[in-house]
This record gives sequence, structure tokens and C-alpha cells, in this order.
Amino acid sequence: MPDPELRIEHAPIESIVQSFRSGKLAVPEFQRDYQWGAQKKRAAKLVDSLYRKFPVSALLVWEPDSQDHVVARRKHPRPNASTRWLIDGQQRVITLSNVIDGTVDVVFNPWENEGEFQVASAATRKDVRWVQVSSILDDDDFVAVRRLVDNTAGDNRAALRRLDRLRGLLRYEVPVVVMVGHGLPDAVEAFRRINGLGVRLKKADLESAAVAAKHVDFVRGQVIPALERFHREGFERLAVTHMFRICAFLARPDARNRTPLHEMTSAEIKDAWKRTIKGIEMALNILRSELGLIDMNVLWSGALLVVPAVLCGSSSPRQLNAKEIAAWVALAAGHHRYSGSAETAMDQDLKACRGADPIRGLLKNLRSGNKSTDLKLNADAFSAALTDKGALFSLYVAIHHRGARDLFTKGTIKLQKQVDRHHIFPRASFDAGERAASDIVPNITFISHGSNQSLSDDAPERYLARLSAATLRSHCIPSDPKLWTPASRDAFFKARRQLLASAFNEFFKAGLVGRKKLS
Repeated sequence: MPDPELRIEHAPIESIVQSFRSGKLAVPEFQRDYQWGAQKKRAAKLVDSLYRKFPVSALLVWEPDSQDHVVARRKHPRPNASTRWLIDGQQRVITLSNVIDGTVDVVFNPWENEGEFQVASAATRKDVRWVQVSSILDDDDFVAVRRLVDNTAGDNRAALRRLDRLRGLLRYEVPVVVMVGHGLPDAVEAFRRINGLGVRLKKADLESAAVAAKHVDFVRGQVIPALERFHREGFERLAVTHMFRICAFLARPDARNRTPLHEMTSAEIKDAWKRTIKGIEMALNILRSELGLIDMNVLWSGALLVVPAVLCGSSSPRQLNAKEIAAWVALAAGHHRYSGSAETAMDQDLKACRGADPIRGLLKNLRSGNKSTDLKLNADAFSAALTDKGALFSLYVAIHHRGARDLFTKGTIKLQKQVDRHHIFPRASFDAGERAASDIVPNITFISHGSNQSLSDDAPERYLARLSAATLRSHCIPSDPKLWTPASRDAFFKARRQLLASAFNEFFKAGLVGRKKLS
């Protein structure tokens, strides 16, 4: 048996986050709770530090030697599926994962001197100079971000340089201290010696890591393969943290407080895991059938899948109302339910799921979070830039409710690979200094790739005139030809925002029919 050792590695942030999301780097329920959710400004500070190439402290990782005999017992061992336990650094890793997928909405102003970061607010959402970090780091969304910057007044060259610099954040290499060859008996002593060298470590972290070793086979044999399957199906924003929250709830659905998985027996987890997979599969089927979603292209956070999966996993089919669940997902996404204090909001919503009428409790939480009794989205909710995934999803819900058909083929529009975001007023029709104004939600609809290419830069006053009233209505497009001209763009956008809000609100009210106080 080789001697125990400390191995020093360097890993890019992109690789670390991918390992975390896939479960190959286990951090969530097995360690202390995520603490940064209530201190969102720290997320912006962390991104700022990485952007400026400031040094960050090393991650501390333990590779239990028990993995060797676990692999040997497996009839069909999975190659490269080793699980590591992140003992120190989980707050940073979870925060970065949440920033990258948009759950923690950090925004960046590339026009400020050297760039500036903030947590998104009502003010930044109205100012096109503030761009979501998640959109900058996403290859597909970055195309729209570059267009926005190209066509916004100011020092565009400097702004583009800062954007490229920020995209380099994914390549930032973090030092990783790996404990290898250590059995459970000597792990605590080894960690204490590292602690003496300056690594911040608590006794509770060490004890939790030791208990976590019991679940190595569960993570490697069950969690990672399931997560990989859901990612292949297009639901790549579903992370291991979300699956652990679902599993912990289903293990003890009647508990008054959340019990971490490391405090549960393997038998409890095994039973709950079956219901976790069932719940996620049923929830995804509801999204497919009720919303026509086949992936998470516009569903901006995996956190939005937790509540539906919990409801599906803890209830019989006779107790479930698919339309109510879909309506709640639409409302939660439209109101950016988990873009603020995500952990607090999730705790509140899972508590509601334990009630006699979960949907009622969930709607109550939404009202409380909005500080309003009104669940409706107003027209202003559809005025955002395309980087606002919540608004873009609400747009899709609205036209889906209207039965959106392709402009030419008349086929039903569902979000799939051959469906494009189409600019109703082509970007080329905007003056060079105004083109950022084209990348806004009321100027977008979804049509087939072929139709989008066929239209190219055709003017709406020409191609909209060839469409039937039913097709226009299905896309919430104003039917008055006077609004289709470049001179009437602002009036068109105002009218379309009203139509989108009306369709969205009809959708959720139809799903929640019979319930009071919906508006």
C-alpha cells in the first residue's frame, strides 16, 4: 500500500464546476450548509477577484482510500468515476456554479473603468450596460452580448476587451490540495496538520467527511450516472445539489427541519433515491407535455426543477395536477424566484411542500417574495434584454399558450435544436448606434431555423402582411399594420408587451383554475 501523501494540483474553474455539478466532487449535503446565499455581495466580490487575477486560497480535497475496494466489488466499474470530497472551499465552488448558471445573478458593466460587478437589481435590469455574467460565460448567449456591446454608445473596443477578459475566468486555475492514500483512522490527524499550516478547517467538516465515506458508492454508482443521463437529455442545469435537496426531502418528508444526507442511513437514502429519480422523470414529463420544453435552453435554473420533482416524488399520480405544477414553474421563473437568496427561498418552498395544499403554500411564498398579493406579470416584465432568461422564458410561455405556429410551415413551435430566436424587426433595420435596442424580449419570437434563414433581414411590414390573423395572434404580434414600420417600433413593442403579459397571465390562471386570489 503506497504511503499517504499530499498532492498539489491546479484545476481550471470550468473543470471544478463541471466536477461539482456531475457529483464527482461531492460537497453539498455531506458538508455544512451553503452560507453565501444570504450574502450575495460576496459572490460579486469573488467574481471580481478572479477577473482581476487576484489569488484565491486552495481547495482542500480528500480522496478516501476506501474507493479502491469499492471499485473492486463493482461488477461493472465505471472508468474515471472516482469521487472526491471537498472539505474546504465548498462556499466558493457552489457560488461559482450558481453564478455561471445564473442562479446567483451577478452582472458586469464593461463600460466602467476596468469593469464593475454587482448583484442584479431592478436598476441594473433596466440599464443595458449591465450584462449577466452567466450570459457572458455562455457561448451561445455571448453572441447576443457581443452584438449588444457593439451597438451601445461608449468605448466599445475597451468594453469588448473586458468581456473577453471576463470569459477567461473559466480558465483561471485554482490550487487544489489533495489528500491521497489516507484511511479514515488517520484522516482527522492529517487534516489537523494541514490546518496548522493555515488551511481554515473546522472539526465538524472533518467529522462530516468521515461520515460521508459511507456514501461513496451511492454517489459514484447512483448519482453520477443519473445526472449524466439527465444532462444528455438536455437538462444540463440540473446539478448534484438539486438532486441532493430532492433526495433529502423525500427521505424524511414529514420532518419539520431539513436533515442533511450525511446524518441518514444508507437504507434511508437508497429508498429515497428511487423516489428522487421517479420524481425528476415525472417533473420533466410535465414540462414536456404542458410547456413543450425538451431542454433547459430558456429554463434558467435547475433550482426550478426541485419543487416539481419533490411533489412528483412524494405524491401518487392521482394527487398530482400537472397544470398547476406547470403554472407554478412559469410563475417562479417569471418572478425570478431563485435569483436572490436562493437557499432561503428553497427552504421556504420545500416547507410549503410538506403542507396539506402545497401549491397554495408555494403561491403564498411567491406573493411574500414579491411583497405583493398580485401574481400577475405586468407588461414591464417583458421589456428586458435577451440576457434576462426569466423574461425570455415568460415570452415562450406566452406564445406557447397561444399555440405558436411556425410563420411558414405552420408547424407547432417547441423549443428544440431547429428552433431559432427570431428578431421581428431585423437588427439591420436599426441604426448602428441603436442596435442594442433590437436585442430585447418584445422584439423576439421563436420560429423554425429554416423560416428564420428564409426571412433574413426582411422588413416586418412586408412579411407580417403575408401571415394570417391566427398566426400573428399565436405569436402575440399586434395585428395593426401601422405598427409594423420602423417609425412605429416603440409603439409596436409597447403593444406586444401588453399582449405577452395578457397571454402569460391567462396561462397560469388556466392552470390554477378554481384557486382564489390569483390577481
